[in-house]
Amino acid sequence: MESIKGSSPNSPNITATSGTVTSTKQVTRININGVPTDGSIYSVTLNGTLLTPVVAGVGSTSLQIAQALDDIIAAQGVIESAVASGAAAAANIEVTGLTPG
Repeated sequence: MESIKGSSPNSPNITATSGTVTSTKQVTRININGVPTDGSIYSVTLNGTLLTPVVAGVGSTSLQIAQALDDIIAAQGVIESAVASGAAAAANIEVTGLTPG
């Protein structure tokens, strides 16, 4: 094994570039999976406040629960958007914050 004293590894040249720094709004995804059973309760806590729960009825789907919750979340007025999407047994809600940071 050969040892070389006083040398340092070579590194690639790094060239500074200019660009734009942007702040991104927080996006939180809430997943609702499976088939809700009659009487199941779904709730969301937003900014430390427990919002009105949604109670599944006979024949409710995950998407219906997500849509009901996104209406409740959006009505709070403290977020940019709450959008439900998905399918009957696998839905989600994407909640986007009001301000970047």
